[in-house]
Amino acid sequence: MQIVPGIPARTASGARVWPWESADTRGLRVVPAGHGPADGAAGHGGDGAGAGGPVFETPGGLQLDAVLGVDGERGLFAASAEPTERHVWSYALETGPRRLSRGPGVHDAVCGGGTVVIDSRTPEGDTVTVVRDGVPVGRIGSRAEQPVLTPRPTLLRLGEARCAARFTCRRGTPRGTASCPCCSDPYAGPALRVARRCHGWWTCVSQWLAEQGFAVLVTDGRGTPGRGPAWEKAVHGDVLTPVLDDQVEALHAAAAEHPSLDLERVAIRGWSFGGYLAAAAVLHRPRVFHAAIAGAAPADQRLYDTHWKEQFLGHPDEQPAAYDAMSLVGHGHLLRRPLLLVHGLADDNVLAAHTLRFSAELLSSGQPHTVLPLPGATHLPVDNAVTENLLRFQVDFVHRSLDSSAPDPARPRGTSAAISSREAAP
Repeated sequence: MQIVPGIPARTASGARVWPWESADTRGLRVVPAGHGPADGAAGHGGDGAGAGGPVFETPGGLQLDAVLGVDGERGLFAASAEPTERHVWSYALETGPRRLSRGPGVHDAVCGGGTVVIDSRTPEGDTVTVVRDGVPVGRIGSRAEQPVLTPRPTLLRLGEARCAARFTCRRGTPRGTASCPCCSDPYAGPALRVARRCHGWWTCVSQWLAEQGFAVLVTDGRGTPGRGPAWEKAVHGDVLTPVLDDQVEALHAAAAEHPSLDLERVAIRGWSFGGYLAAAAVLHRPRVFHAAIAGAAPADQRLYDTHWKEQFLGHPDEQPAAYDAMSLVGHGHLLRRPLLLVHGLADDNVLAAHTLRFSAELLSSGQPHTVLPLPGATHLPVDNAVTENLLRFQVDFVHRSLDSSAPDPARPRGTSAAISSREAAP
């Protein structure tokens, strides 16, 4: 069973707060003390009566994200009835679940002393609401600086799997106008959803990229949270193939809805798992993706956190073939498209050794590529000047790559081992 943040927990009387799971739902169960094992006390759909009193259980289809806190006999949890939103719910054995957050968006909360503070990110902006005894009693103002750009994405459901996606184009661009290149900008990994009904720094980046002349597509495919255990576990043993297939299908489905997308000029960029996906896209699907930017990409699956990787790929001594197949290292000879590798040299999450090892393989096999090291940067650059110039460098790289005439990806490129953005152009 997936680890749920905030679990294990107990109410003041000792009731156990624990997840339950079926093929299509991960829910929440609260089992009174003395009732028996939490996972065997009332199966899904049962009345839960027993020696310790009734069992509280969330309904099917409401996907548990996290347990946010316990306050006496009551508590809070975050859950999604549909993957682009997340709401705050309260639970109590005597009343059942009650949704506290209002309106579409992504909501979080803390609780204590009968008071709940709800932090809401919505399409209209961010608000912080104070709730006491279930009644809103005030708001906390924000002094956060407002972004210069107001993101204006369109939420879509794409492909046969109806993947949640966010599509952003330049402001004022009429539908169906002249073709423009596409920049696929996913994360698409098991830890995070980014095609959501709210604004954040990532939606501002998408809008900024759109203002540079790209149609920006962000897709959450199989493996991402919020659509049930079967959806999440579809990547067990293979964290790449279903994810990449969903990105390709979503891209073509988006082009069917927005004919202005130029499928002959498609770039993909990402960071962390998204960077891994971007690099894998130009290795394995070069006819679809014509350039890639891979930031902080875990190129060698054996070098990443054992707890995290073993959830999906098993133990490396027992499943070595899975680790080999899922790594970028070992597949560098397939590169036929421009690739920019970016990595913080002080990254203590995805170590810089990932990019160095992959670059060394590309170099030895004569595959031109570009490497941009970020001295002093950890897993995400935090210096404003570095972040700004890094974005500009990426845009220049993609424009230069997509505007050049693309070679046949089936034909090997030259044997030059120079690492330069000029030679990375197709």
